[in-house]
Amino acid sequence: MQSVLDGKPYKPKMFFLWGQDIIGGTAGGKDIADAFKSVESIIAVSPFWSDSVMYADIIVPGCTFLEQDQPFFTYFKSLIPTIGVNRKAVDPVMGSKDGYWILCQIAKRVLSEDEYDTYFLQLEKEGIRPTWESQLAGLTKKSAHSGLTSEELSTLPRTLDDLLEHGSWGTRRIVLDQIPAQTATGKFEVYSFELAEKYNKLKQNHPDYKDIMFASPLPVNLEPRWMLQKDKLGEDEFVPATGFTPLSSFAGVQARNNPILVALHHRMRYATVFINDERARRLRLAEDDLVEIWMAEYPDEKQQAALSVSKVIHRDVLFSYHGLGKGLEKTTEKMQYARKNGLNLNHFGRLRFSPGVCGHTPQDIILKIRKIGRVRDAISQYVRQP
Repeated sequence: MQSVLDGKPYKPKMFFLWGQDIIGGTAGGKDIADAFKSVESIIAVSPFWSDSVMYADIIVPGCTFLEQDQPFFTYFKSLIPTIGVNRKAVDPVMGSKDGYWILCQIAKRVLSEDEYDTYFLQLEKEGIRPTWESQLAGLTKKSAHSGLTSEELSTLPRTLDDLLEHGSWGTRRIVLDQIPAQTATGKFEVYSFELAEKYNKLKQNHPDYKDIMFASPLPVNLEPRWMLQKDKLGEDEFVPATGFTPLSSFAGVQARNNPILVALHHRMRYATVFINDERARRLRLAEDDLVEIWMAEYPDEKQQAALSVSKVIHRDVLFSYHGLGKGLEKTTEKMQYARKNGLNLNHFGRLRFSPGVCGHTPQDIILKIRKIGRVRDAISQYVRQP
């Protein structure tokens, strides 16, 4: 992304996006949006109408996970050894296609016939079943690399059809050990001296660069930046915190243009920011105030949101749902149902060259807040009437 903004070592001409909403759900959202505006073309594969897709010149309608088979997943966010199989519940609807069909069609157009036959013909003809068979064969081998005990291996499904019938497999052994080392030394390794050279040049040429610690090629545990900026927050200043709503995914915004889900989201105040009731009284803020939020470093980049007050929010925290607010984006005319304001921290965060930083830097900021009006508390404001 930085190569697009800087044009170094050369300026890419096209973005190819697959699935993720990188403007709404990725650090440096504003920088990414600026980069999107400067390339010649953007192609997006997505079933969702998101901030990123709205910049696309060509949209290939992919389907949801409910409409396509997927490879096995193992150990994903689980403390016990597991195998899970995602199988489609319905065929793709409304002209959408599964990702494997799309991938094969692209491969046909960029590879030679021999290359396509070698790498994609089986996928085209047999679908994902050969992948499942290969994965299961690898898991059932009694080797040190399987990660399974002899007892667990004995309980594995005997056939692929057995596993597909049940949909999942698991044991009761809780895995609490550390993630196994992925390098030969078992330690963090710098794979290119280029990172260290860039870091040293940055220190020499820009000794006052305030973000120098983010460029370190080594793993660096950073103190919270807001604690280093000042000893005490100002009366109108807050530290941001986020969380997911029950009806959103990691990227946050996929469903917000769906009128039914938007109506449910609205009941959860999904595009609202929350602060402590004591702080609200001191700032003369009240429920349903329309507030303006910004970073002191970028006073011209303001976001607007409805306000809610709560007794359970920490006095110094401003809470919002992850990725659901419109933030700084100005593409609301393409969203028929979604709320047109709300905080998105990823639009405040900046792209940083951070190879070894242990932490999520975009939220490590201080936000200022002030009242600019009132919002109407009516669902008809957010959902188009028939």
